[in-house]
Amino acid sequence: MSPPLDQTQPLEISPRSAPPALRAIAALSRVSPWLGARAARRAFLTPRLHAARPWERESAAKAERVMVGGLHALRWNGQQGRRPVVCLHGWEGRASQFGPFAQRLSSLGFPVISLDGPGHGRNQRRSTHVVQFARALSRVQEELGPLEALIGHSMGGAASGLAVRRGLVTRKLVLLAAPSSIERIMADFVALVGLDGRGRQAFFEAMRETVGHTAEELDLAGGPLALPALALHDPADRDVPFADPQRLLAVWPRLRLEAIEGAGHRRILRDPRTIAAVERFLASAEAEPAAAQR
Repeated sequence: MSPPLDQTQPLEISPRSAPPALRAIAALSRVSPWLGARAARRAFLTPRLHAARPWERESAAKAERVMVGGLHALRWNGQQGRRPVVCLHGWEGRASQFGPFAQRLSSLGFPVISLDGPGHGRNQRRSTHVVQFARALSRVQEELGPLEALIGHSMGGAASGLAVRRGLVTRKLVLLAAPSSIERIMADFVALVGLDGRGRQAFFEAMRETVGHTAEELDLAGGPLALPALALHDPADRDVPFADPQRLLAVWPRLRLEAIEGAGHRRILRDPRTIAAVERFLASAEAEPAAAQR
């Protein structure tokens, strides 16, 4: 059984803060929970496209654009013959967000590949979800072979954990501001939209129909993970509460959780403390045989 969600760290969510389009979904749901749930599902699963920041474009210009596992990606080459490090962004993110990270790790000798996730970046615009992210990671690993490390930010971190639990082979796993509970994310969205009891139930059912799993089945705390893992998280993160990685400590015996105070949810990607912590983790001698990961 998964460790319970810590309800002492609620996110500040109110339907009043939702865009008008989302508030309209709540009104539709009161007329027809079925129609409202499908409109909510479409909004929940459709990422918006955001332009890359100048600091991203600068580091991306030093990378090679490649296709890996059917996905667009950026590659920074390290030493030949070393296992690659694969990075995956969060919801509405893009490969270039790992630029400063990737440049530093590649300078240490690691080949680094940062992916545009399904439905994101230069990939075809479409709806997507965490299970599709996890499946894409598995395809990438099948093409590249065993990984040195898999690094995921936010939803990309949740997908990374799911992929490893489903057999992806990597020596180490790094989660940056990553949620452990998909149920919490869905519940936060329901609260933001303002769905009532019937609308909430219909939304969860519509999501299960699309994803093929219940939220509980996708909980990262739903089972142990044996390989070395590092979670970096700002205790004051307003998007993903610090309670999420804390839950994993009870079930992932080789997980180390470090607080990166003041880094926020997205700035943590280029915070020097984050990069230094990952460097130390990758440089450590600790490694897990591939067979023990499953």
